[in-house]
Amino acid sequence: MKTAKITNVRKTGQFPSDFGGDDGNLHSQEVVLSDGTTGSANTKTPVPWYKIGDEVSYEITGEYNGTPKLKISKVGGFQGGGRPKYDSTGQTVGMAINNAVQLVCHGKIGFKALENTARRIVEIAKLLDKEFSPAPPAQTPAPEQKPSQAELPDNMEPVQPAQEPAQETEIEDDDVPF
Repeated sequence: MKTAKITNVRKTGQFPSDFGGDDGNLHSQEVVLSDGTTGSANTKTPVPWYKIGDEVSYEITGEYNGTPKLKISKVGGFQGGGRPKYDSTGQTVGMAINNAVQLVCHGKIGFKALENTARRIVEIAKLLDKEFSPAPPAQTPAPEQKPSQAELPDNMEPVQPAQEPAQETEIEDDDVPF
C-alpha cells in the first residue's frame, strides 16, 4: 500500500448496496491525494472517516468508468480478519478450572486443593490429547510393491503386518482426590 495525504474530498453520489451503512447506501467520494493520485472511494456514511490533511494508506483496486477505485485505510492500520485464532491451551485451562470449581462446589475437594486439582486436570488433558492426536505423516519412501495373492505360489500366504501394542500412560493420582 502507498501512503499520501488527502488534499481534497468531494461527495459524488450514493447508491443502494447490500454492503451499505445504516441507510442501505454506499456513498461515493472523489478523493485527491498529495502524490497526485485521484480516484473514487466508497464509504458507508455520507461523511467519510478521513478528511483533508489526514495521512492515509491506499491502494488502487480497479477502475470504474475510467476512474481509479481507491481502497483507503489508516496508516499502519489493521488489515485482516477480526477473529482471533483458536487457542486450545486457553480452552484446556478453562475446562480444568471449571471442573475443579465443580469439585469444590460439590464438596469433593477443599478450596485449597483447587489450583493443584486444575493443574492435574490440565496434565491429564494434555496426555490424552497427545495419545489421541493423529500422528504426523511419516516422511518415509513409498513402500515397495508386494505381490498380490494371485502372484504368490499356491503354498504361500501373504504375511500380515505385526500390530504394535498400545502404549499405556502412567497417571499418578496420589494428589488428585477423585
